[in-house]
Amino acid sequence: MKNTYRILVWCITVLMVSALSGAYEIVGDSVLYSGEFADLVVTPHTAYSPVNDFEQTFTVTNNKNVAGDLCVAYYFNNPLESGSVSLKSVENYNVNNWISDVSCDTAWDETNQTNVTTCTDNGYYETVQKQRTVWNDVSGAFTHLSYNGKHYYYSNSPLSFSALDEKSWKLRYSPNTADSSNKWGLKSWNSQTGNCYNDFINQDYNFMYDLDPWWNSSWDYSYSLTPSIQRDNEVYNISIVGTICENNANTTAILDSTNTTEFDYVWHNSSRSNLAFVGDNSSVYFLYCDDDLKIPERNNSNKILRWMDCDGTSTTTSDWALSSGDITATCQSSVLKNGANSLLLAASATGAPIASLNYTSQSTGNVTITGWYARKAIVSYEGWFLGPTATDFTNAYWIEDNANIRWYDTDYRDTGFDSVTNGWFAFSMSVGIDSNLGRYWQNNTLGAGTPTHRGTVSSLKWFGYRATNNAEGIYLDDFFICDETCHVFVNPATLTIGAEQTQLTSANESTARTTITSAINNVLTSPTIYTVRQMYVRYYNGNQSLGTFDKVAVSGNQRWAFNYITGSDTYTNMWNLTSVFYVLEMANLTSSEITVQVETLINNTLI
Repeated sequence: MKNTYRILVWCITVLMVSALSGAYEIVGDSVLYSGEFADLVVTPHTAYSPVNDFEQTFTVTNNKNVAGDLCVAYYFNNPLESGSVSLKSVENYNVNNWISDVSCDTAWDETNQTNVTTCTDNGYYETVQKQRTVWNDVSGAFTHLSYNGKHYYYSNSPLSFSALDEKSWKLRYSPNTADSSNKWGLKSWNSQTGNCYNDFINQDYNFMYDLDPWWNSSWDYSYSLTPSIQRDNEVYNISIVGTICENNANTTAILDSTNTTEFDYVWHNSSRSNLAFVGDNSSVYFLYCDDDLKIPERNNSNKILRWMDCDGTSTTTSDWALSSGDITATCQSSVLKNGANSLLLAASATGAPIASLNYTSQSTGNVTITGWYARKAIVSYEGWFLGPTATDFTNAYWIEDNANIRWYDTDYRDTGFDSVTNGWFAFSMSVGIDSNLGRYWQNNTLGAGTPTHRGTVSSLKWFGYRATNNAEGIYLDDFFICDETCHVFVNPATLTIGAEQTQLTSANESTARTTITSAINNVLTSPTIYTVRQMYVRYYNGNQSLGTFDKVAVSGNQRWAFNYITGSDTYTNMWNLTSVFYVLEMANLTSSEITVQVETLINNTLI
């Protein structure tokens, strides 16, 4: 008798995962960069494997409804030992399917005294066209370039995208033994000339993405921070409410897109929902944080020495030193620039009372005060200064307010801005302790002249405000003291926080599932993929098995079931049914290893 088997499959539950906002999906342990041309998805983020061969899959989607192109260049600290690039495509192939045409005749068997049915299959083979995913080696389209201390492998010609087109490719490489990080960097740009090399060297492009793998494996989460305006030395003030980093003591860092520059920052309040840092003209920054406190806080408050703002708790009114009872430092809500409160330094009597704020003493380099100010009244010669003590404005850098904003130099000549009226102004005052030179900006317009300090100044430790009339006062909001140049701009940039990105760990079943999904899509064309799917199988020998799987992929009459075992999970130990049903159960793997195993199984069994 002919052996037979059958498979019964039904769904106990299917979890539907909603798409992330922003028209892209983060797949597995991935990096994502969303820009004016493309969403770039990379998985896995950092590749580790038992051998010295690494693999990443990249997917780019043209989000515009017009055609475009993209050049790419991978870069490393040292030249690769070996490497290859493969481009994903879909090809048609023919399969001969048997079309049965069975006819049966029943006749009486006199010998056995029974009816005997004889069936004949008069079927035929029909050629059916199917599609499969193939990875074509395009390594010959890339050229090695040593440039600015890095080794680039760039595409000679740009990849062409039709409207809303998507392309995927793989990078496989063996890093140089001197490259301890084993990480790639990726630059991508649009071509203006059709020659990627010329565009790159001559900076002839409309945009340039610069992407680096995960900076430090101790950090579990990251968010991209994209400024609306790129400016050097701007103080970025950003709310991180809703991110893992909020309220996350001792585990936050900010880096540029190349993960080479780490930015000092200061918290705005004890709830750690706002922070500020000084940027460097980067097109994107990254906020890293960790939720299990494995590593110490990265911020040392070296760049931003003080942040004075009555909506926060980084500096309070009690931090101000008052020379007498004739001047006060209070938070008030009647005159505002940002938030619900601003600081008022106000005199109540004549006699030149002084309110001063202490910061870390600086004896070299630059010191800058920057923020928003508004004058309570324009009466006589009030002013503010940077000096060595709380009350010594004679040996100090000094700015004076009257009808005009004035900065005294050594000869007491007035230089500065005219016709200052009431209202809020963005201001910066930056002084070079070594050069004895300073600058003053109002609404980001540089003042005239090159004034120096008054008297003898060897170090700066105090910011002070001095009033000469009982009607005088000054309002301050989002006021910063930096140990280098920094600016609050009259048209401040906003920072857009990108989607949350995570690193895969061996115990993260949720992230493993998305990595499995990504690997399935890398191999199969338009498969049906189920999450948390129960499978029942009856084998030809009569044995039966029932098991639940993290992911099940269906393509045609083939099924692949995948489990990632964590915690108290148990193995189903189910068998394969050749050409129809395949099982892969994994544990304690990185995303790179999961991707390789899933893709290998499907590629080796797909018909």
